[in-house]
Amino acid sequence: MIKLSVKTMRVVGKLFFVLALSTIPSSSMQAGRLSPLLSKIAQALECSQKESNPRWKLERTEPIRPNENVLIEMFVSGGRRVKVSILEHESKAEAIETMRRGVADKSAKALLKLGDEAYSWGYSDAIAFRKGNLTVYVSAVSDIDALLPMLDQDERTSLRRSEEVAINKSLARTIANILSALDQACQPMDRV
Repeated sequence: MIKLSVKTMRVVGKLFFVLALSTIPSSSMQAGRLSPLLSKIAQALECSQKESNPRWKLERTEPIRPNENVLIEMFVSGGRRVKVSILEHESKAEAIETMRRGVADKSAKALLKLGDEAYSWGYSDAIAFRKGNLTVYVSAVSDIDALLPMLDQDERTSLRRSEEVAINKSLARTIANILSALDQACQPMDRV
């Protein structure tokens, strides 16, 4: 076993940190690889969060397969994280088939008035919906244990599930509205 001094370990740690930072692509680098439609959606999501409540911080995430045409955003706010993945398919028919395959093995429930078709499933009702040739996936995680440690475990579990279900529905509706009015997403709202 090799013994390193504290100073050497700090230098090695800093080198690993710099190396890790240098290998993470910036948002602008990923945006260059996105299709024009997904780039426009990314910009619209950023604009929508400037006046949102709660105020979400957006963190762009790289897809597992770099050549995949997908926009992955993490919405982060006060112990809550929501992963939103938006995939652009070659055609509407391909998007429909992707939705059909995606919900076939799950006990999915159909949702009304969300995109062209929508489903929820799982403990926290993760949501998948389709709008034209786009498929959108929304899945929230709440760290209620850290936020409300004074509650007993059953209360925290119930509250976590309720909050995650509500966040999934709310953010999915927000994104569906943005996709329906994509050209107006970054225009200032007229105040009455």
